[in-house]
Parts: sequence; C-alpha cells; structure tokens
Amino acid sequence: MKKEDFAKKCFENRPWDEMLPDGTNAQEGLEILIKHFLGYEYIVTGYSCGATQWNSEAIYAVLNRYPEGSIRKIPKEKHR
Repeated sequence: MKKEDFAKKCFENRPWDEMLPDGTNAQEGLEILIKHFLGYEYIVTGYSCGATQWNSEAIYAVLNRYPEGSIRKIPKEKHR
C-alpha cells in the first residue's frame, strides 16, 4: 500500500473541517505493515492458527528479514 492510498483511506469519510484521520485498529495496521514488508502473498503455512499466532509468526518473519539496524533512517527532508 502506498502512503497516498493509506492517507486517502483514512480521510475519505471525514468531514472537511476535521483535521485528524479515522483511526486504524491494531490488527488492520499490523496487516498493512505485514503486506508492506513481507508482500501480499505472505501466509503462515503448515498449521492452522488464530490471528494472534499469525501475528507472532509474521512479526518473527519481519524481524528475521530486517534485523535491527538494517533499515536506514530517511533524512527529515526526504520524508515529505
């Protein structure tokens, strides 16, 4: 998901005079980040599991693929 698509989703049903976007629940937010870091095709295979177990497997996969310090910080002027 591109940042523009996420922003559009957050603001699409907001009245024009409200500054804050709609909230994103924790599970939806985690699923967006999993798709971003692991890809849309990521699935946990081999056994059936609930959402919290799936979350744990996905978080482990992200931490394994992107060890601490492997993602460079973007300079402030590049954020926009």
